Amino acid sequence: MSDHEEESEFTGLEESPEDTAAQAEEFKLLKQQAEIMQLKFHPSIKLDALRQKITDRKNEVKKAEKNQVRRDKAQEKRNSVQGVVTAPPVASSPTALPEGSPEYLKLYDETANALPQTTVAVNTPPMSPNQKRAIRYKEATRLVRIRVTNMNPNKSKHRGEIISVGNASIGFVKKFIPFNAEAGWHTPQIILTMMQNRKFTSFYEVTIAGKKVKRHKLIPEFAIEILPPLTVKEMDELAQRQRAKSGQEDTSQ
Repeated sequence: MSDHEEESEFTGLEESPEDTAAQAEEFKLLKQQAEIMQLKFHPSIKLDALRQKITDRKNEVKKAEKNQVRRDKAQEKRNSVQGVVTAPPVASSPTALPEGSPEYLKLYDETANALPQTTVAVNTPPMSPNQKRAIRYKEATRLVRIRVTNMNPNKSKHRGEIISVGNASIGFVKKFIPFNAEAGWHTPQIILTMMQNRKFTSFYEVTIAGKKVKRHKLIPEFAIEILPPLTVKEMDELAQRQRAKSGQEDTSQ
C-alpha cells in the first residue's frame, strides 16, 4: 500500500475526538463489507457515502430476494406431483365376494398392501450467496430481551455502555445497552454474543513466603439474564409508562 493510500484510508471519517476510534473501526468494516459485496468506491470516499452505498445495495438484495420468493412460490404451484399408483391384477375383486366375509377382508388387505407408496418430487433450488447472507444478517440482528448487570467495579457508576460490533457479512452494529433495566432491553443477537464473551482483568493479592504478590484473573464483565419476549399486554403497559415518564420530563423543563 502506498503512502497516499495510507493517508486516504480514513479520509472519510468524521472528525470527532470522542468517536474517532469507533469511526475508524466502522470504516474498516464497511470497506471489507463493500469489497465482499463487490461495490466499487473511491479510496477517499466519505464515511457517510460508503455507509449509504452499502445500505442501497442491501435494499436491492432484499428486493431481489422478495422477487425470488414470489417466483419460487409460483414454481411450486407449477410443479406436479410425481408418482402413479397402480394395483396389481387380482384373480377376483373384493366386490365380487360377500362384504364382511373372511375372504373379502383377506383379499381387501392383500390388494391394499400391494399398492406402492405415492411419491412426491420436490425440486428445491440451492440458495444464492445473497440469500445466505440475508439469513445470517437476520439471525445476527434478531432482537433478544435481556437484563444486564455490570460486574466490572471500574464501571460501577456507569448507567450503561455503548456496544459496537460488526463483521464483513452484516456490517457495523452499535447500540446503547443500559444496566439493570427493570423491564429488560431488546438487544441484537450479535451484540448479546459479544457481551457474553467479554471479560475484564481483576487484580488480587496473595501471600507467598510472607510477601504479598499481585495476581490477576479474567472475569465475565456482564451477568446477563435472558428474558422471555414481552406479551402484547406487557408491551402496552411499557408504552404507557414511557409516555408518562416522557410527559413528566416535559413538564419539569
